[in-house]
Amino acid sequence: MAGEMVSALVVGTRRRIVDYFTDAGATKPDAALPYAPKGRLEKRLFRRMVDFGLLVEVKQGRFWLDQD
Repeated sequence: MAGEMVSALVVGTRRRIVDYFTDAGATKPDAALPYAPKGRLEKRLFRRMVDFGLLVEVKQGRFWLDQD
């Protein structure tokens, strides 16, 4: 049961990060937005998304969501 709760928390946090960028239309480099993750889990997931290439930094602290 604890594992399911953690999984749900991770999925929800990822979704909030993705929604932040998609809702604002930050899906191309010229629409990059500043983003400052809050909390340890959000910081960890955000960094993983950047490392994976899902979020791309164009300027220091400004990111866009690569949906390809």
